Amino acid sequence: MDDKWFGPFEVIEKVGASAYKLKIPKTWKHVYPVFNEILLKPAVQPSFESQKKPPPPPPVIIDEQEEYEVEEILDSRLHRGRLQFLVKWVGYEEATWQPESDVKDNAQESIQEFYHKHPGAP
Repeated sequence: MDDKWFGPFEVIEKVGASAYKLKIPKTWKHVYPVFNEILLKPAVQPSFESQKKPPPPPPVIIDEQEEYEVEEILDSRLHRGRLQFLVKWVGYEEATWQPESDVKDNAQESIQEFYHKHPGAP
């Protein structure tokens, strides 16, 4: 079972009589940021310590570049002629599509496991 609601998100502005523009993650490129108020609810802080989600781990700095730990490669695709991997990051809920060049150096084992499970994948 997973969360049924995402957020909390910052409300940027009220748009029209019953819609709000939200500040959503940049990785949600195909999601329009304006939502009807029926789809929104106020954020409620957890009542108990056990309900709080731990913060995601900070990135590791390698050669002055931020690097995140790959938990698993979930999928692959060719996007505009270039290979991309759907990456699940350690400590983060949301998986993101990443170009092969960003993943191949620090996740060779995860890539090999993915292709072992899905030999016909691009």
